[in-house]
Amino acid sequence: MALEISKVELHVKENNKEHRTDDVTVKRLMVRRGQNFKITLKTNRQFQPDTDTLIFTAETGPKPSEEKGTRCVFGYPKLTGAKKAWTALVQESGRSSMTLAISSPADASVGSYNLYMREGSHTTPQSITNMVLLFKPLVHRYALPETHKHKQAHMSYGSSEAHM
Repeated sequence: MALEISKVELHVKENNKEHRTDDVTVKRLMVRRGQNFKITLKTNRQFQPDTDTLIFTAETGPKPSEEKGTRCVFGYPKLTGAKKAWTALVQESGRSSMTLAISSPADASVGSYNLYMREGSHTTPQSITNMVLLFKPLVHRYALPETHKHKQAHMSYGSSEAHM
């Protein structure tokens, strides 16, 4: 029996809270690049990774292109060698549902994305959502140490004085 997906739950409130975008909206999926968000698929039977394949397509812009990194086809199990590969990993699987963690690359183009999905044996993808992918704010561990900040500020200040 072919795997059929009857419903897709986007967990918008939970995902947006996790991505710190819930103060903007809880009605539309708005996530940050490089950070997982979850979706749950309601199915007619348990997902079988040996025989079932889920294929997703994420597209942004007027002319999405894999070459330009504005279109990516990815799936579970992994099936892409795309330049800017998105990923889908199973978090939970039951008799009639499965929860996936989906993630874009940290350097994916930001903007409004259409996300499509199809089960491997079906040729027509179904639209899951139109979502927004945002920059991820600078994480503290990537910030410059205080001594470097001071040196940079001093060098900038010194060089601007020299040009006055």
